[in-house]
Amino acid sequence: MRENYQITDTTGKTHWISRASAVAGLITGKKNGKYYVLLEQRGPGCPDNIGKWCAVCGYLNWGETRKDAVMRECYEETGYRPDPDKVIELQTIDDPERDPRENIVTRYIMLANIDDIGLKLAHEDINKFTEKRGGEANEVSRIVLFSIDEIDAMNPDDFAFNHKDMIFEIIKEYEMKTISGKIKWFIKGIFNK
Repeated sequence: MRENYQITDTTGKTHWISRASAVAGLITGKKNGKYYVLLEQRGPGCPDNIGKWCAVCGYLNWGETRKDAVMRECYEETGYRPDPDKVIELQTIDDPERDPRENIVTRYIMLANIDDIGLKLAHEDINKFTEKRGGEANEVSRIVLFSIDEIDAMNPDDFAFNHKDMIFEIIKEYEMKTISGKIKWFIKGIFNK
């Protein structure tokens, strides 16, 4: 097991280095009863997993909430600005066995109008020009709107990190949260009459 450690910066201030806090956001919506997901292909400016597909993801900046971070990463990586009211935190994964980097990842679903996403892609409002929006140069090589069936047919090795699994886990978690919320309100309504 790795231990946290200290470093001292050039001003003499000491900082602790420990596990990183990251976010992952799934830009998705339903059309004709089927989920569609906006994914990006990692470009040559990425440190790893070049050419592999992933959802919006990244690390928190100083002074930033997790929700702020996922919305910033979404804009930097795709050019899409999600509606803050439709950015829903689903779960935090902190199992060190799940990720070789041992990142602590908070997952979000960002609900979007799929027709709107398609238009923004067609008009290049959603695009790979990350550096213009504060992201790393060449971080993204392509952005594509996939149906959930297309994603299901893809090889898990075509995805960075564990993002193929994550896509289905996020959708399942959201559906369960939505269904359990409806059931909870339904039961509350029955017994509070």
